[in-house]
Amino acid sequence: MAAPPVPTPQVEEVFKDRTWQAQAERPDMLDRLAPKWREFLAGKGQGLKAYIDDLQLASRMLRDPHFQLTKETKTVLIIALLYVISPIDVIPDALPLLGLVDDALVAGYALRQASAELERYRHTVRTP
Repeated sequence: MAAPPVPTPQVEEVFKDRTWQAQAERPDMLDRLAPKWREFLAGKGQGLKAYIDDLQLASRMLRDPHFQLTKETKTVLIIALLYVISPIDVIPDALPLLGLVDDALVAGYALRQASAELERYRHTVRTP
């Protein structure tokens, strides 16, 4: 017998939750929140920067006439770039933030598939 599904809260419920409301109304909350927010951004921000840097490196690698790239890697990266810039997505880009999720997943998959080639290119670019 299958386990019953675990109910997931709707987004609106978070904003109606009395515990969250009480915390948000505390006079010292912004002072307490600021260092944690900076810490969160420092960690997540660096990850996002590395992700964007890898996407830019992949784009450079694709256009570099002196770098030999496998056909499979080239195809995967081009498909990912086409998907990201395409107006036709699984999740429409018109949905703020949510519309970027499928783009990030497709690009992330392509970067993982191309990781060995990206590292080889990164080494080539650094070493003249």
